[in-house]
Amino acid sequence: MTTIDVLNKAGQSGEPYVAPLRAALERVGPRVTALTGLPLPPTVRLRLMSVPDSVLATSVSLQRALREAAPTVEGATDGLVSRLHRQATDATRDVETALWPRTLGKVIYGPAGTPPEIVVTPASYDEARVTGPLMSVAMATKLVQLAAVALRPTLLADAARINLLAVLQRRSSADQPRPAHVVEGYAQLISQKIAEELTGGRSLERGPGDPEPSGAFRVAEQLRELAPYNHATALAEQAKPFVEAVLQAGGPELVKRVLLDDLLWPTSADLAAPAPWIARHVAEGGIR
Repeated sequence: MTTIDVLNKAGQSGEPYVAPLRAALERVGPRVTALTGLPLPPTVRLRLMSVPDSVLATSVSLQRALREAAPTVEGATDGLVSRLHRQATDATRDVETALWPRTLGKVIYGPAGTPPEIVVTPASYDEARVTGPLMSVAMATKLVQLAAVALRPTLLADAARINLLAVLQRRSSADQPRPAHVVEGYAQLISQKIAEELTGGRSLERGPGDPEPSGAFRVAEQLRELAPYNHATALAEQAKPFVEAVLQAGGPELVKRVLLDDLLWPTSADLAAPAPWIARHVAEGGIR
């Protein structure tokens, strides 16, 4: 049985969201497990934080991931780790500072060596004027990501390892494996299914009487379509057809195999064209 732990570190602004977020996690958790076959971790922790504290927490999480990955990568010196941490911190700070009104949660390492957790900024939910169904779908997305990390505990460090290898081996972006984007694409597909169950349709368009999002939310929504803010979103959208193809070829069990086996991780080219990957890795009757 999974314990839901919602910690409010955002002060008074977080109080109105503690009970609704816990209820949303409890509501969609069983559906995430049923749809993916991925068990949730024993404890699902959600931390409510201010926007500045959330941005700082991302930097700390990135540093931990790089430090965990470095011993597995030959040539990953302390200097290289520090340089990549500064670069990643600068990039994510710029993106998170611009897009926070539209960001309804993220999964990062918890503080002081604790497992990955969900981080939510109440200010973002205020700007989004979050409805009950939207909150549930946002939490479903995060739970899929947490379940993937529970399946492969090194997943966050794997992303750092991929970045270290890309620098040391001078790999192009197109040649880098994309396990994190598979997770994101899978999370979006599952959240769409849950949205259908909640609203009867794939869309979460606001109904009559629902509050409209703020102007800051709408600006962030537009920024998500522009470089450099659209990079992660574009790859996640690109991953959805790949995950659909994998599900069609082998169901949720094959998605698990992809996440667990480094040799099955797709590149950006595989995400864009799943058929060759399926032909290489999936034989009639099972994985090759």
